[in-house]
This record gives sequence, C-alpha cells and structure tokens, in this order.
Amino acid sequence: MKKIFIFVYFLSFSVLSSRYESLSALEKKSTDNALKTYNLIIDNEPQNKIIKNVFIYVDKPFLDNELFSFTNLFHINTKNYLVLKDVFIKSGKVYNEAKILDSELTLRKSYVRSLALIIPIKNSSREVDLLVVTRDLFSINASLNFKAAGKQLTNLDIIVGENNLLGLNQAVHGIYNLDLSNHAVYLRYFIPKILNSNWQLTLKPGMFIGRDKEHKKGAYGSLKLAYPLKSFNDKWGFDISAEAYKKLIMDIKNNIPTKIMLGNKEIERRYIYQSFFSTLKTTRSIGYLEKKEIYFGHSLSFKKPIIEKELKLTASQIQIFKDKYLVKNELESFLFVGFNYFENNFLSLYDYESFSLQESKRLGLNFDISLDLASKLVLFSDEYFVRPNTTVSYTWQLFTDAFIKTNAYFSTRYNKEFLNNNYLTGLEIVSPKVFNSFRIIFANNFKETIKNRDNLAYSLGANSGLRGVTDRFYNGTKSINANLELRSMPLDLTLFQTGLVLFYDAGSAFNEWNKMNPTHSMGVGLRFLVPQFASEVFRIDFGFAIAGKSKQNQVFVPSFGTGQGF
Repeated sequence: MKKIFIFVYFLSFSVLSSRYESLSALEKKSTDNALKTYNLIIDNEPQNKIIKNVFIYVDKPFLDNELFSFTNLFHINTKNYLVLKDVFIKSGKVYNEAKILDSELTLRKSYVRSLALIIPIKNSSREVDLLVVTRDLFSINASLNFKAAGKQLTNLDIIVGENNLLGLNQAVHGIYNLDLSNHAVYLRYFIPKILNSNWQLTLKPGMFIGRDKEHKKGAYGSLKLAYPLKSFNDKWGFDISAEAYKKLIMDIKNNIPTKIMLGNKEIERRYIYQSFFSTLKTTRSIGYLEKKEIYFGHSLSFKKPIIEKELKLTASQIQIFKDKYLVKNELESFLFVGFNYFENNFLSLYDYESFSLQESKRLGLNFDISLDLASKLVLFSDEYFVRPNTTVSYTWQLFTDAFIKTNAYFSTRYNKEFLNNNYLTGLEIVSPKVFNSFRIIFANNFKETIKNRDNLAYSLGANSGLRGVTDRFYNGTKSINANLELRSMPLDLTLFQTGLVLFYDAGSAFNEWNKMNPTHSMGVGLRFLVPQFASEVFRIDFGFAIAGKSKQNQVFVPSFGTGQGF
C-alpha cells in the first residue's frame, strides 16, 4: 500500500505542475539555453510514454552575458558521456518520475556541478524525449573555508586545484588546513570512475606541523576504494579504506593553550596522537522506493597517545594525565553487521540552505542498527567487547515546501560493564516561506556521554551551536542547545546572492545539571553565495549574549564560516 502511495505522490507531482514552472530563475537560465540549442519543447504530460531520445546539455559556469564569463576559457565542461552514465532511465523505457528524481539526486551529489535537471520533451503522442541539463561549477578551484569567533581562528582550509581535470570529473587538490593544534598540508587525487566503471579511488597523503612553538611534526595518509550505491536500483556496494596519522593534539581557547593541574604542577593540555583505521565493508541493498540495506565487514582501529618527555612529569602525574585527559591506548579489531531502512521519498525545496539551488530532503523513516563484535582470541583485539549502535530519524513534509525532522542516536560498549554510553536527540522545524520573504527555522539538540573511556566531552560555542560567545566557550559531558532563525529569501545581485538572518540561540555544555548555567544570545547575520563557484553559502554572524554565563562580556562576538549556522 505504501509503495502505491509513494508512486501516486510522484505521479501527481508531475501531472499537477510543470517541471519548468517550479524551477528557480537560476535553473531556468540553463534550461532555456538547452531548449534553444536543441530547438525543443517541454512536454507537461509525459506519463506512460516511451522514452525515445536523451539529450545532454552541460552549461558553462558563467553564461555569456554574466560578469567573469571570460573565465570559461580556462574551464573544460564535463564530458556528455559521464553525465549520461548517471541517468538511470534509458531510451526504450517508460517515463518514470521516481527514476528521474533518482538520476537528478545522483548528478547533484557531484562536486563539479551546481545544478542538475531532467526535463520531459515533446516527441509524439506515445513517445517522450528527455533533456538532461547540468551546469558546471568553475573547475579551477581556489576556495577558502574557515571558522572564527572573536579573535580566534578555529579552523581554516585553503584548497587550490582542479575539480574537473580534462572534463573527466577527476580532482587534483593541494590543501592547507589549520585547526586548534596543527598546520597541515595535503595532496588529494580523486578518480570518480576507474576505467569508466563505478569504482572510485581517493588518495590523500599529507603532513602536520604543530601550532605550538616547538613545532611537533607528523604525517598523514589515506586511501579509499569504493563502489557506491548510486541508483535506487543498485544492489551491491563495497568500501575499502585505510587512514593513518601522527599529530599533535592541543587544547586552545582564545588563542591561549589550555592548562591543567597534575598534582601540584600546571601544564599545557597537549600530547602526540598516533592513529590507524581501516575498514572492509559490503552492502546489500533490497527494494526500490522502500530500501532495506544489510551491511557487514571488518574494522581495525589503533590509537596511541604519547606524552611528551619535555613535560618532565613524574610517574604519578603521568597516571593522572592518562586517567583524566587522554584517549586510551588500544587496538580494536571487530566484525560489524548492520541493517538500515529508509524510503526514497523526497521533498524538493529552495531557500533553505543553498538559496536558489534546488535541495532535496528525504522524507519518512530512516532506521539504522548495527553491532560491533571484538575478539581477543580470533580477531586479536586488545579486549572482548560488544558495541551496539542505533540511529532513528523521521521527517514529515509540512505544507508544500517545509518539513519537521526528529532524530535520536544511542551507542554503548559492553565488556563486564557498560562504557562509552552516548545519547543524542534532535528536533528541526522548517517553515514554509512566509509572504515569500523569509523562513522560520528552529532546532533543538541534546547530547550526553557517560563513562567515556577516552575522556571525550562536547564543546559549545560560536561555531558549534551557540553564537554570541567565543568558540568552545562551554565544555562538558552533556550539551543542550536551541536555535531559532528568520532566514530571508536571497537577493540576486548579478554576481552573487545575499540574504539576511536574525537569530536567537541558547545553550550550555556541562558535567552536572546544577552547573548548567546556559547563555542566551541574539544577533544578526549575512549570507552570500556565488553559485558558479560553490553550492554552500558563506556566513558572517554577530551575536550578543543577553542572559546567562556570558552576559558579563557585553560585546558582540563575530563568527565566520561556510554553510549555515546550524
């Protein structure tokens, strides 16, 4: 019955509205170019017709009459056959709205294009053609992604390279990253289709230099070979990956290293961390619109913290450091098996996260449960343990272009006692467009970890759910925050789109409920998007604490970054 309902949903969407009329102005420009190039006319009643021809049109990043259109000389458009390979409805098949959406979603997942649309085209009373319209992002990539709060730069990524090498969607990047502890330099090479198959390869070597004045060095390397489940019809997926690194871990607040007391000695909270992780995973997918996925495999995880000799700690101080502040030195070797259920039923909307670029939210139930099984005797793990993990979410469509989403997560690890108990609950409400001018968006999240073996805690601050305070202002084993925003519709200023945000945030991270002391803040933000270069907005927010722990600061705290604030 549910399958019939979902099919009717897709069918009614196609019958009641023209695909063209539902597009944004940005998408209509590329569609108009394609229609004119091939001299085509849209078919608004394609149901039950046989597909005859499939036309591919890849638009340039900048249209001829747009500013910076001269940069197209330095860009090679994606090859048509690569676009066609991700169109899952072929000539000779009956027009199917679900398979159209399936193809569009897969095409949009690629980081080389800003939009992907499939338009039915008139052919005859019994046949219909398809027009596949995509628009490339400018492939020579020089992007800047960062997060900052107040005077502290908490994260910085500078990426320079080519996203669409020779129009083959292959990527070569040089990457610089700055985090709280390290400067890092990487080289990344990505092949999306090895020998024109669906196998993908990613290689990423790199090196670290610590931000502290002693410049601790480290190294990084990762490899991933994957056969992803791209279409609703795909049955098997595979994932083989390995990652290893050695780097400095250091806690910094307001550009000053955090210090801790070990007995009668005060030291900076820092250590060297070695890690290795590998996984072999196989996925079997069952169903089409109602998906059931069974996955299984093996993972190997090694982690080792190293206390620096320069700290000159005594044996008792070292033991306190290990017990209270370090991750545990351990080799985990475990088999895993899991089950995932979800529905390929989507809501298409605009002006939620990416302005005039079409977005799709999966509706209905998403349920995932897995079990990790470690063995000392068979798998050579340091300990026997059983680790269940469960994630549940449900998304309801609200009116025509809005939704409500709830989600929950639970995991634990059992070996004689329950450790690493992690809980998460969340709620998100996105309103329809109000007077076609703004959306109201609300989110609420609660997280808790109990008996965490690795002494991990949650942080909350300007770039993690609570604007108006410095980054990582709060730390604790419990975290709760609520966010309310009014996000304006974008204003198109030729080269870029911009929008305004008014927000109210509240939250705290703490260890004991009686020490919660949340901060409430208000503020204003700006959003910018240049769709020829990226599909993610740049944000700048100015928050002001109005109540709670941070009120005494009485200053606006700016925060910057890419993507929406929550």
